[in-house]
Amino acid sequence: MPQRTQRTAARPGQSPPALEHLTMPTTSRPATAKTAKEPTPYQRKKMLEALSAPDHQMPGDTNGRSLKAMHAERWIAHYTADGQPDLALTAEHQGHTLFRLTKRGRMALLSDTKRAALESTDERGALVSTVLWPTVAALVHDGFIVRYDDQGRRDPHGWPYLSNLGRRLMGLPEVDETPAADVLVAELAKWGITAGIENSPHGDQVVYRSGPVEAVFYRTVGKELKHSATHPAWMHGTGWYVWISDGGDRTEIWGVDGDDVRTDSTAIAETFAEWLTRPPAETAGTLLLAALAAAGLYAVRDLLSYAIALVPGTRDEEVMNGPHIKIADSAPCVDHEPGEHTGWQAWLCDADGAPVELLHDGSRADNAPVDCRADSAAAARAIADRISARTV
Repeated sequence: MPQRTQRTAARPGQSPPALEHLTMPTTSRPATAKTAKEPTPYQRKKMLEALSAPDHQMPGDTNGRSLKAMHAERWIAHYTADGQPDLALTAEHQGHTLFRLTKRGRMALLSDTKRAALESTDERGALVSTVLWPTVAALVHDGFIVRYDDQGRRDPHGWPYLSNLGRRLMGLPEVDETPAADVLVAELAKWGITAGIENSPHGDQVVYRSGPVEAVFYRTVGKELKHSATHPAWMHGTGWYVWISDGGDRTEIWGVDGDDVRTDSTAIAETFAEWLTRPPAETAGTLLLAALAAAGLYAVRDLLSYAIALVPGTRDEEVMNGPHIKIADSAPCVDHEPGEHTGWQAWLCDADGAPVELLHDGSRADNAPVDCRADSAAAARAIADRISARTV
């Protein structure tokens, strides 16, 4: 499946990052008239508490005088215990009653400038680039806006998006802010697979390690090879990508772009679990790797061959950039059936990849098939002997 990436997040003065395939509630709505009077600091504090509460219910410890004043401004309304509006209640605080913040009350928490900024957000909840910095800063301070970079991490210089508190303020459905990595780790755990979250030079990622198997899960971001795993669930528009290393062999798994994070994580976890439990396919390459392992040698896959580093501590991706031993079938190939094996050739190569010395040649003059198991064992012995001689 071809790789698909997200465009890099914009900065102030540009358009916000295009999060492909996201389905989020639209924020398009008619403007709401602002009430002239503003809440006192105490009233504002209690109204913000109500904004975060279920059904926007006012705190039970709000003093009666403030309730009366807020009710008179129609910032709050009385509801019965079963959630129905109680229109018969007078403005006097009756005690043990339920007051809820109204839409008029929510708008009273905003200045005209802030309200206009929040009403201009797009379908992803991103503020338009024309909102002035002081207004954005004030909305961030209020908790109505949160800034994210293009990898979905909180960033004071990132693009401003509506927070869930801001969505409640504007009467919009909340979005799932669970870190995507937490969802994936939980789905993997359902299959008995333990994974953790790690950082890399390109970003954060979910990592699984067991024996020779290492699997790295992340979402690709932009064109700079950035990674993302802990982005909020609502930002998961590009499917998970999985890079698997198994004793030098490499496998890739691609998620489906456009799936929500829970659907994508469920599918990827199941696919990876099936990969882990698959019956091992015996190839010429697997016989060679087994023979090398028996001789205490570790090889990494390089397309149609295997390579063994001659400098201790060399990372897998750097093996071919230093002195190494290269092993390939005379065809060349490594994934062929053992019965089609025509003989391993093992070369000592310099840092430029140029062959310096032939260590083993199991091929026949007529290029006929040879016993792959025996040839693999012979190649492993020859390589081990040469490395031993080299280190003496």
